[in-house]
Amino acid sequence: MTTELTKEQFIEILLDREVTKKENIALLQAIYSRPGHRAAASQVCKELGYTAAGPCNSLVGWHAKRIKTKFGFIEFSVRDNGKNRYWDLFFDYEGKNYDTPDEDGLFPWILKPNLVMALQETGMTGEFDVTREGQIGEMAVNEHSAWIFQGNPLKYKIDDYINDFARENEAIIWIVKQHKKKIKKGDRAYIWRSGTESGIIASGIITCNPELRVRDSSDRNYWIEEPRDKSRLAVEIKIEKCQTRPPLVLKSELKENNQAKELSILSSPQGTNFEVPKSIETVINEMIRIASGFVADSVFEGYDKQSFQNTNMAGGLEDPNELSAAEAEMLPEGAKRTIIVNVYERNPQAREQCINEHGHICVVCGFDFGMEYGDIGKDYIHVHHKKPLHEIKEGYNVDPINDLVPICPNCHSMTHKVIKINNGNWETAIDELKRRYKDAQSKK
Repeated sequence: MTTELTKEQFIEILLDREVTKKENIALLQAIYSRPGHRAAASQVCKELGYTAAGPCNSLVGWHAKRIKTKFGFIEFSVRDNGKNRYWDLFFDYEGKNYDTPDEDGLFPWILKPNLVMALQETGMTGEFDVTREGQIGEMAVNEHSAWIFQGNPLKYKIDDYINDFARENEAIIWIVKQHKKKIKKGDRAYIWRSGTESGIIASGIITCNPELRVRDSSDRNYWIEEPRDKSRLAVEIKIEKCQTRPPLVLKSELKENNQAKELSILSSPQGTNFEVPKSIETVINEMIRIASGFVADSVFEGYDKQSFQNTNMAGGLEDPNELSAAEAEMLPEGAKRTIIVNVYERNPQAREQCINEHGHICVVCGFDFGMEYGDIGKDYIHVHHKKPLHEIKEGYNVDPINDLVPICPNCHSMTHKVIKINNGNWETAIDELKRRYKDAQSKK
């Protein structure tokens, strides 16, 4: 059964800017404004600027996941197909079967009474303007936009630039050619590398409005083709996450996503600055969260989180699936080390128990390193954690037999790609990859 939240818990959730985004508030307000606080996604989607109900469903799902990540104790009911009913956290259904439409053929959501009271007490019922910068009850909400800033690696050493400045914790400077009057301080910026292995290689926040800047020596060494202009309109961007090889999000992954495939850079890639619609920003953020191995702060309960973080963002691990014996004694399963991408660490004792039970052969493709490489490959294999690490509860202990499976590095990477394509669905990733592998082999 889904956890029933109290009014006080809903208030805490609504006031948490990391958990409840502006678009989540807008959706709840759209439903609140209707008779009985009752509406289907298909009825409110157009009010929110969407052409279909899918983005509304996604907003609810990701909102629920963020709540679970932040607070840990949340449980969801499960549908017959094994998927979570994330919307049960916020809505009731008039006592009807969850999957049966009403007389109008709709699946209406009805705000839970405690959520209604929470919206009222926080002044977030829709009677205030949530699209402007200002106070709503006790809370300030800032309007922001999201943009893709494109760079050409044939003209500029974009990977070196991003990694070097991120390592030094310095803001990068990026030219503004399009949307000059719309791009502003506080907006989200995604850095896009064109060419081969194209995609999003960094994410950050724009820290100033576009302004005319004279070129200096700070980025001169990164240019392959020296620019002709001595000054240009540009913004500063503070990098929060970066991963250049492979990108945080590949172009191919965005094209395979039903919402993200509508990005303008995919259909008309000429230009430097591209607007990202709100619904697609949510999709991209979720893809980046999965790619960067996000672990909730609750994982570090009782530990010195800072001591487990490596500030060298451009560094790397010889094998990111391994921990030293000393680290293993200190770390809970799933603790985070920040490198160019935040990597989930694995407990070697748990890994050993998994392999003792399941063997060293990849569960997807059957690859055996010992058979292929001889002694040097004997007993070598990655392990994949089937349970979503960002959803583990406080005090969680890994079950090496049921939670871990042996998998080769190629299939391990493809598993996480499947997870990204399927909007974070960990539960079916291995089975989905097995199906794809089998289909591909049958066509050879």
